[in-house]
Amino acid sequence: MKIHHLFQPHFRLIYLFIWGLIISGLSDLTWLIPLNVLAVSLFFISLQFSQKSFLPYLKRWFALVIFIVLMWATLSWKIGENGIELNFQGIELAEKLSLRTHLLLISLWLFLWNINDAVLVPSHWQIAFARKINSTFCADRTLHCTAWRIASKNGYCHARSWISSSA
Repeated sequence: MKIHHLFQPHFRLIYLFIWGLIISGLSDLTWLIPLNVLAVSLFFISLQFSQKSFLPYLKRWFALVIFIVLMWATLSWKIGENGIELNFQGIELAEKLSLRTHLLLISLWLFLWNINDAVLVPSHWQIAFARKINSTFCADRTLHCTAWRIASKNGYCHARSWISSSA
């Protein structure tokens, strides 16, 4: 197997999934901060070499920053015995979550570098468990549609009986 085969889109999705699991298990700031610095550095180096525009990435990153600010706004305080107090556990959790989400976003950009939607959509079918997930999704969707039809028919029948009984 040649080395470039290991960087095919479906393998990148698998690597990204495993990396996401690793990131979600990290809780030590001495690991999260250097990994964020490394990921951002690699991202900017990749941008420099490919000569892509930073603007689309900046818009997505700004949406993440808004989410992180809202997360900090909700986790950094609590209502205690003396009214509103600082929540030090919440601040610590907000630090970890913001570093994790930032690392996940930058990692997503790096792992899916130069992959557009036309390549990404067919690549998930090459993963072994994708068929099972898609079958489950289709079965769930069918069940939803059937339940909706039954509920709408029952509602229609109930409405007809209500109309006929009131007339």
